[in-house]
Amino acid sequence: MTQSDNNSTDKFINTYAEWKGWSDIINYNAQKRIFRQELNRAGAPDGCSILEIGFGEGLFLDWGRDNGYEMAGIEINSEMANASRLRGHDVFIGTLEDCHFLKDRKWDLIVLFDVLEHQSIDNIAKWLSMFKDSITPTGKILARFPNGGSPFWRLYQYGYATHSTVLTASLLDQLCQLTGLKVEKCYNAARWKSQCGKWRLKNTIATQFIAYLIRDLIGTSLSLIYFGKVVPFDPNLTVILTHK
Repeated sequence: MTQSDNNSTDKFINTYAEWKGWSDIINYNAQKRIFRQELNRAGAPDGCSILEIGFGEGLFLDWGRDNGYEMAGIEINSEMANASRLRGHDVFIGTLEDCHFLKDRKWDLIVLFDVLEHQSIDNIAKWLSMFKDSITPTGKILARFPNGGSPFWRLYQYGYATHSTVLTASLLDQLCQLTGLKVEKCYNAARWKSQCGKWRLKNTIATQFIAYLIRDLIGTSLSLIYFGKVVPFDPNLTVILTHK
């Protein structure tokens, strides 16, 4: 990558929160149900230790602390990281390679919400190897990313300047084979119940129920027609990784 490329990437990182139109209060209220559903499906025990990679505005850190989890986070954006630090969170500003959180202790759960798609294949493989050594024997890794195995993923993947890798569950499983991990679960990412934010319209619960019902009918039909089995077809995918 050239120096010019690096400068452009840094600018995208530093202006990401503003571009996304994030508002702490609005997003926190909208995300609470998402966080609860994702942790329940991952089987995360109450009060377990959680390390979030690329925590952004820190809403998951806030939610985890509010719900009794032992939270820490790693973030490369210093402005957002310092904002979370001022709210009392244990954070590291910088890259994974330098982070003491991964070297000095074991975690019950490592979480990456919308992070892996920003990395190269080589980086993802290296990260998975680091995570394997940093989770407890029963620990897990939860990752959410645009679903490259769905025909509806392109807006999520190509709507962001820093997305570099298209991921699928099978591709991640291949990478896991190299690192001593395995894909334990794979499913559609938890869905919004209240739509808010820069790119979303506010909908009623009834409207959303109908929309998701139609989405499931289309996804199930297409996956059966093309693959002979039901596969996750939502634009975002969640996977749970564990030790082999």
